[in-house]
Order: sequence, then C-alpha cells, then structure tokens
Amino acid sequence: MSRPTPPERLWQRLKHAGVGTRAVIGELIRSGAVLVDGRPASALTIVNGDSAITLDGEPIAAPSPPRTFLLNKPEGIDCCIEPREPDSIARILQHLPPGLSPVGRLDKDSCGLLLLTHDGKLCHRLMHPDCGHEKEYAVTVDADPSAEQLERLRSGAGYQVGPHRYQPRPCEVVQTAPRRFRITLTQGMHRQIRYMCKAAGLRVVRLERIRLNRLLLGDLAPGEARELTPAEVELLDRLPDSCHGSANLPLDRSETCVDS
Repeated sequence: MSRPTPPERLWQRLKHAGVGTRAVIGELIRSGAVLVDGRPASALTIVNGDSAITLDGEPIAAPSPPRTFLLNKPEGIDCCIEPREPDSIARILQHLPPGLSPVGRLDKDSCGLLLLTHDGKLCHRLMHPDCGHEKEYAVTVDADPSAEQLERLRSGAGYQVGPHRYQPRPCEVVQTAPRRFRITLTQGMHRQIRYMCKAAGLRVVRLERIRLNRLLLGDLAPGEARELTPAEVELLDRLPDSCHGSANLPLDRSETCVDS
C-alpha cells in the first residue's frame, strides 16, 4: 500500500531506518552526529519526506510510505519487542521490513490477528478506546457453557483484579460448538475475555482473534504475515462515528481497544 509519508519526529524516522533503539538514537542526536537540512536537531524535531537527514555525514534514505501487515501471532510469542528474548515478537519482525511495530497487544498465551505497522496515526486510531472497533475472538473453554453463563458474558461479566473493579461493555456471544463460542468486543482491557470467562465460571483453554472490524484473519498460517491490500487499509481508515475527533486525545492505557 503506497501513501504519502506523514510528518513524524526525527527519532521515529531514524528508528524506521533501522539506526537503532530510541535510546541509541537519542544519544546520537545529542552528540551532534545527526543533522537535518544541514543543521543540528533534537529528538523532537519534525521531519517529512523531503527532509535531508545525515548521520555522521552519511545520508539517511528518505522513508518508504507507511506499510501495514497482518500477522497470525502464534501462542507463546510476546508482543514486547525485546531482541534478546527468544519468545519476543522481535524474532518475527526481523523477517519483515524494518520499523514495524505491533498495534496494541495480543497476550502471550493468545493467538491470531495482530496488525504491524509504520503508521503511527493509524495505530493510535485503532487503539483509542473511544473508537469502539469490533474485535472478534474464537474461544474454547473447559466446559460446555450454560445458557446463563453465555448470557452473563453477553451482558458484560464484571470482574475484580486486585483492588480494581472492571465492568465491560455488553458484547455479542454466539456458541459455535460444545465448549466453543465467538465473542465480539468493542473494547480491549487487559486479558478481558479471560477475566470475563472466569467471572462466569469458565476457564479459557484457547483464545484466537479472528477479526478486526471487517478485516479477517482468514487462512494465514501461525507465524505468517502478509501486507494489507489498499482496499484493506482503506477499510481500517474508515473510522466509526464515535472515533472522529478523538485522534488527539490521550490514551487510557487500561483500555486500548486491541488488547485481550
């Protein structure tokens, strides 16, 4: 998908170019090794596609347009980018274009649809809790749920984590087989489905995200990724009415709309 490169902070541009971590880039900028249009700059300097950036006198190539990939994240992979950790998503990212970051999180013991992107604005819109993006999950539990348990999940089974009480929004739940159902959320609090199931007297055995809005996981194999088509990116850009005007609001980190 080819779109104009949006303005971004200098450190983000250098990270996308594979210069190093934010800490490494910050040290290079402070040392004066990085120039923008021939002048020293700070990590907060805003650059665009036409900015001439050099590192130790060598030009940093103009960035390619932002790209977005769909990954079928396997179980056992952590979404934190820690290259030294064997279970980090970094080992998958090393086979993809540099600078991609996960959109939100999918828990280590969950699997399925996870977006990877260079597009910070798209990432923010998809993560913001005001947007109410639909996320559908295929859930396997340890027992055949009763009608009462399914209804409790539909109504938003409240739960307690430490001193904090959480009340999820009502959601759609459809049983598909014994011990299996699909649940569609419009929010994404940390481990929400697992806690909701526990509150309803069920234990999650397997949790797979299969849809984000109208974007489907499909038959992509675990660990495989593919770039979104222009039509798919356009679908993601079509925000719900509730999201318009929220792009500049701060995120509530307890609810990021793509966690599970």
